Amino acid sequence: MTRPPSKTSKVKVVGSRALGVENLSPHEILKKADEYWENLNSNKALKLYEKVIANVAILPSTDDNMSVMIDALQSSASILAQEGRIDEAIAHFKRAIEISPNSGYEKYMSLAQLSEGDEAVNLYQMGIKIISDTLKTLTSENLTELQKLNRDLSIAHCAIAEVYMVDLSDDPSNTAIVQQQIDKAIEVDECNPQAWYVNASNLFLTGRHDEAKGSIEKCLSLYWPEIERIFNEKMEGEDVNVEEGDDKLAADLEELSGMPPEKHFEMVLMLSELQMHEQAEKILILLSEIDDTNPDVMFQLALVARTVHGESDPQLVRHYVKGALEVCAQDPEMVSDLTDILSALPAESEGEEDGDDTDDGDLETDSDELDEEEYMEIE
Repeated sequence: MTRPPSKTSKVKVVGSRALGVENLSPHEILKKADEYWENLNSNKALKLYEKVIANVAILPSTDDNMSVMIDALQSSASILAQEGRIDEAIAHFKRAIEISPNSGYEKYMSLAQLSEGDEAVNLYQMGIKIISDTLKTLTSENLTELQKLNRDLSIAHCAIAEVYMVDLSDDPSNTAIVQQQIDKAIEVDECNPQAWYVNASNLFLTGRHDEAKGSIEKCLSLYWPEIERIFNEKMEGEDVNVEEGDDKLAADLEELSGMPPEKHFEMVLMLSELQMHEQAEKILILLSEIDDTNPDVMFQLALVARTVHGESDPQLVRHYVKGALEVCAQDPEMVSDLTDILSALPAESEGEEDGDDTDDGDLETDSDELDEEEYMEIE
């Protein structure tokens, strides 16, 4: 229902003054909104993006105004999607596409991520066409832009492959399309970790486990050494805000690999199925550092620790199981499994009981006398 005009006007004025933008142009407000978003203040950023959209809507449809409008629509849509307001996000992306259907591939990719099946595939393909057309206009002098576009093109082919693997998997004829899209992703950017991960997933699902192992090892080799370095620096830092440090670690993981923590948990499950338990454990340690309140992560870490250290270091297994029991207390099935693991471990000696409160760093150092760097390194 529409509010009375006078009330709407009053709210706008107060909001603008509160945000300090009453005398700014739409372009200046957009810049201020971007700054808020970069500083993780999505609430204020969203309000400013919405103000830009409202202000530009009553201005002449010049190229500059429409460019500002599209930026505001796309950025606000991304925030709305993060907040779970999917319908609003979709509406903003669609509006951006209506304004400029033949340029700006990002809005197609983002909308595709909120879509399913054939609709998602069609959106990715439209984005791919725009990228491909842009690549034709570039030369080797535009190296940075070429690399970015090729990476995004590779990611788009990965995304299409995953849609066929998940949403459209009922049609057996789609198997060839999946491999075709993966091959294109690797051909376009063979240094894209995501391409090798999707390839590993497809190989695993089709029963080619040895090849899947090789592909996932290739995937990890492309970014894990740098993640390991960042992780070790974080562990050594004394003045880092814990919450900010964990958020940065998650952001670094996604930036370097192209895959968020949730995708890495899926990777862990596949690594475990492939009997690559040491690699799975190291990724789980990283994920637990990012969020040690995630029941799935802590439960899986306890399971993997039992497999890797059950005989060599039962005290380390006990440490992880007890930590998981605290986090998984609301899941009776998890609690039952963890209790079984705990009861199967050798009885604690008096010294071990006294040292049960040892912090993670000491426990990891004591485990097989590994230091932090060796413990995180994936061979």
